[in-house]
Amino acid sequence: MTYTAKAFVQALGNLTISGVTTAFDEPPRQLNAVELPASFPRLPEADNTLAATFIPGVGLRQIVGELVVIFGPYVQGMQAANFSSSLDILDAIHAALTTSAASLGLDGWEMRGNAEQLGDTVYWVLVTRVTGSG
Repeated sequence: MTYTAKAFVQALGNLTISGVTTAFDEPPRQLNAVELPASFPRLPEADNTLAATFIPGVGLRQIVGELVVIFGPYVQGMQAANFSSSLDILDAIHAALTTSAASLGLDGWEMRGNAEQLGDTVYWVLVTRVTGSG
C-alpha cells in the first residue's frame, strides 16, 4: 500500500468487520435503521512526524485515523443491550484490525465508546483511533 492519507482512509473504510451491515466511504449525513451497524472512516491526522526506524535519519510517514462503528440509537432503558452489543462490536473491530495489521502497516489502535449525534439521532458508537506508518 502506498502510504498516503487517501490510501490509509480507504483501507480503514474497506475493513470487513463481522456484524457490520453497511460500510460507508465517508461519514454519512443520516442513517436508516436497516443500515445499522454501520462503519465509516474519518479524516486522518497527518503531519511531518516520522515513525522511528533502525536506520539513522530515515523514518516512515505516520498517519492517525479514526474508524467509527455506529450500532444503535442511544435510547433510554437499553443500556444493558447496548453495552453487550458494544463489547461484541469491539471484539469484531479488534479481530479485523489484527487480521489486517501487517498489510495496512498498522502500529496500534485504541477504542472508546461514546454517544454521538448523526443527523437527527444520537447513536451509540465505538471510535477506534488507528495509527499506521509506511
